Amino acid sequence: MKEELKSACDFLCTLMKGKGVSQEMADFFSAKLQSMLCTKYVDHWFPDRPFKGSGFRCIRINHKLDPIVRSAGESCGWTESQLRSLLPHELTVWVDPKEVSYRFGENGSICVVHTESSHSSSKPSQMISESEIPYPQLTCKDLRRVLPREGMNLQQLAAFVYS
Repeated sequence: MKEELKSACDFLCTLMKGKGVSQEMADFFSAKLQSMLCTKYVDHWFPDRPFKGSGFRCIRINHKLDPIVRSAGESCGWTESQLRSLLPHELTVWVDPKEVSYRFGENGSICVVHTESSHSSSKPSQMISESEIPYPQLTCKDLRRVLPREGMNLQQLAAFVYS
């Protein structure tokens, strides 16, 4: 569970850092959020049936801000308004055993941030510049074609596209 929680929290922090949040604040927020999510998910984590409890482990940001995200933000001294300005208006993150995925908007494509196999083989990469993106508007299918060629992980590209 720890790898999945870290991956989900790192994804959210990557989005926030794209909006000017310092590494120190992002790390503090991530640690707080991981701790809160771990407590919440302890009785709702089923590695043998990963989709059982998926709705319970869903992090939603839409017209309502997920209460755990709000609490973690408040521990950083952010108001709900400040936190909303750091995150997308519509975001869903599913934290399941062996996989973390997300969707921007209600009708967006679902993209994977972490899988058990991708995490173990992932390597550090650097952010690419806007001029290196071959398409003005990318779908998740486009991103999958770009990532291996550009050497950028999905978390970094999502933060780049969002910012």
